[in-house]
Amino acid sequence: MSFFLYGRFSAYAKFFVENTYDGEEEFRIFSDYATLYTFSSLYGYLNNTYAEYDPKMDDETQHELKTEIRDEYLTGKHEQARRLILLNEKISGRNDSEKIEATFRYDFKKESEKPKDNPERLKNDKIIEQYALGGLEKIYGKFSNVKTKEEAVKRIYGIIEEFALDCKIIEPKENIPAPEFDEDYA
Repeated sequence: MSFFLYGRFSAYAKFFVENTYDGEEEFRIFSDYATLYTFSSLYGYLNNTYAEYDPKMDDETQHELKTEIRDEYLTGKHEQARRLILLNEKISGRNDSEKIEATFRYDFKKESEKPKDNPERLKNDKIIEQYALGGLEKIYGKFSNVKTKEEAVKRIYGIIEEFALDCKIIEPKENIPAPEFDEDYA
């Protein structure tokens, strides 16, 4: 199974994963598409931000920019994020017991046991996609003008700090400046 990003969402993904040249060297903000998709899904979920493809976009335009994310998204660390989102999402209108049923019955069996076209499985995929698209669009807005590794590190730090403040992990008076940029750790 694979996930695809189309149109502007594909362009956003390529911005984050493909090398950027900052005048001195190339760098990437995310190492691969699966990690970006997972981060975007979580970021969209945590910010209650979701999006869908524009239904007015014709198929030809929509497929001009296309990025494939292979099924490694559903394994390992990515599986944990998917499970967290599906158990807590607010898009589907499912009650808690329906979320548990849909998450564990249709998402986390061995691949050979998964019903490929099951409506609940497809609904789960759509929920994750909506959060991923919303999160991707939101983080692109925060990073679109980043030109250097140092700027990227500072933006990531800002996102983490914003999350810590929102969750009351730190108090506003405890805000500390972003760490000095060290090339050895980038």
